Amino acid sequence: MINSDTPKSWLASRLPCAPAWGAKLTAPLLAREQPYLGALPAIITAALVFMAASGAVLRLFYNPADAWHSVQFIDRNVNYGWLIHTFHATGTTMIFGAVYLALFRAIYIRSYKAPGELAWLLSIAQFILLLLVGYLGYVMADGAVGFWSLANAANTASVLTGAPGGIGSWFFGGPAGPGTLARLAVFHLVGNYAALLGCKDLGAQAAAKPKSLHDLAMVARHCIAASLFLVAGGTGAVLPYAAPVVVPFVVRTVRASGRVVVKIITSYGQAELDAAQFGFAGMP
Repeated sequence: MINSDTPKSWLASRLPCAPAWGAKLTAPLLAREQPYLGALPAIITAALVFMAASGAVLRLFYNPADAWHSVQFIDRNVNYGWLIHTFHATGTTMIFGAVYLALFRAIYIRSYKAPGELAWLLSIAQFILLLLVGYLGYVMADGAVGFWSLANAANTASVLTGAPGGIGSWFFGGPAGPGTLARLAVFHLVGNYAALLGCKDLGAQAAAKPKSLHDLAMVARHCIAASLFLVAGGTGAVLPYAAPVVVPFVVRTVRASGRVVVKIITSYGQAELDAAQFGFAGMP
């Protein structure tokens, strides 16, 4: 009689669940027909969960009434507080990088067209929400730039009238101060969890498969538009910080160039006068 049972390993014969564990560990994380960028929603979700966990630890020591010193206390006195704070701040860059990549992929494969237009609009809404959450986290540190940014925004909202003024007054709760920071801390937390709910929309975008990528002209237009968007966004982000240095340098360069041109013209005119005085004006 022939035994049809396949031989089992020593561990499998003693622990029946070991083969299942091994299959899970060695199986591919994505289906063969699924692109690798389809894992972007999972990466964004994991990063948002990590941000929520690290933010919960920071919130234990954060004091809106004395925000700057409480952040310094976290960095200097709390055990590994500087590490958690750095992870929380750096995780924002990772999230935005993954979201940018997911959106640009959707543009590249044109998954924003029917029937994916609603998922695309919800993904854009999630991106805007993440921008707001990131800004709120930045001003909560109460640094010099964040303090004046919040003060200008709150003062602008207080002078608006109608619906914009009402929304601004409700959002900031009045002039910038400890009460405003406490209010924004709540919005920062709620916005993070709301962004987590939007990861399903990014999942729908990531699950979409390319459509007629042979249309190279359309793909080229999308790539050019994305490149211009990146250049414009980078320029807009760097310009406020570079302007105090670049503008005076350009002004000094233009003035120096003007003085050089004036000196050349003056020297040339003086040479012509000297040549005419000594009778050499007609000579080559």
